[in-house]
Amino acid sequence: MSARLLILAALLTTVIPILVGAGAFFVALPWWTDSVLSRDPGTCMRKLQFVVSDEYVGWVSSSDQTDFRNSSYRLLFYATSVALVVTLIEVAAFASASAVPLFWCLSGAIGSVIVLFEAFTIAWLAQTPLRRTINCTLQQHANERFALATQTMREIRDVARQIDGTYASMSLRARTNVLELGRHAVLERASGGPASAMVELIGIKTKSEHDLRCVRYLATLFANVQTKLDEVKAIRGSGALQERVKQIENLFYSYDLAGALEDARWRDAYEQLKQIGSAVGRLCETPRGSTMPESVKDAYHTLNVSEETPLQNIKAVVNAYRRVWHPDLARDEVELDQFKLRMQQINVAWDIIRKAAE
Repeated sequence: MSARLLILAALLTTVIPILVGAGAFFVALPWWTDSVLSRDPGTCMRKLQFVVSDEYVGWVSSSDQTDFRNSSYRLLFYATSVALVVTLIEVAAFASASAVPLFWCLSGAIGSVIVLFEAFTIAWLAQTPLRRTINCTLQQHANERFALATQTMREIRDVARQIDGTYASMSLRARTNVLELGRHAVLERASGGPASAMVELIGIKTKSEHDLRCVRYLATLFANVQTKLDEVKAIRGSGALQERVKQIENLFYSYDLAGALEDARWRDAYEQLKQIGSAVGRLCETPRGSTMPESVKDAYHTLNVSEETPLQNIKAVVNAYRRVWHPDLARDEVELDQFKLRMQQINVAWDIIRKAAE
């Protein structure tokens, strides 16, 4: 029997199985992607990202090489198995109807070797086309399967951007990636169907909207405290006052407050900002400088009265001020300096007015 005939027989038991195996690969590919989306959230986490931009909104696949090799090897093994089964069927059919069954067994063995060799060759040389095909199919099926969640994911992304912008105004950043939470929720709930994923997404969207309201409110408090703190720092006071300002500034820029804000511990952050704001507010009452009233006009201004106010009424005002600003009522060294200075201004103003009235 000629070698030419043997080669033709080997091709016959090779070409048809290869074509059938290629068809099996492309038939199995959509089934495999649906199976991954439904039953393998770990692979989806590595392979799929959700992108929201001006040009595109949807799911895109990554280029994870390890995951690609596992996927392609599985699919190629399936396609190769189908091709080998077709080869065996051909050999059995031709051998049973031929007078030379050994010839067909030999050609079938050659064809099987060629099929196996071709599968490994494709896996090695055609990685890029295979990866692109698998990724495109996975991306297409993800967008079809999760189309219902796309709009909600877009809304979550818009809220996340506003949250990030608010944090940036405080020179901070959120430690929770809201969009990533949404992506995980969709992929982990994929096996339960679109409705299950949507329930999870709506919950994430509701919570992110609540977080946005909280962080905006706290950002307003943060800005107000920062403005007042800058005003207090401009006051030229005693060393005790400057030391107190420094202590408050350390609390304002502390890791505790930043951590409470970044971790979305809203109640804790609110209490700290409220405490710091109260301390700054007390410091804002510090008289600007140590200027004493020198004229009658200055004295009236210091006591917040006018020239038409009767002297006995002015004395009542002075007595009220003395009770409020008595140094014994000071709560710390900073307030003690404030109270002493204020008391001196009140006494000097009263002396000026009293002498002018004599």
